[in-house]
Amino acid sequence: DTDDPDDTDHADDAVALKNGWLPRAVDGGRWTINSIGRVRGDGHDYLIAVLSKLNPSMEAGVETVEHATRLVTSTLRKGT
Repeated sequence: DTDDPDDTDHADDAVALKNGWLPRAVDGGRWTINSIGRVRGDGHDYLIAVLSKLNPSMEAGVETVEHATRLVTSTLRKGT
């Protein structure tokens, strides 16, 4: 995410990412969003999985997952 000021500090990180999204009839058409990724770099190797359910739209779910991911990675990077 280019809005993250920490991105420039980790530009050489190797990243693997798999995202998924699905409007679920059982949830009244609300969206389930998931993102699973690995970030490897100098002195760190993070595995992160985020699942968000009952989102009113795909865009809202993606925003929620991206926000959670930024919080987690920011916290992890403080420890390195």
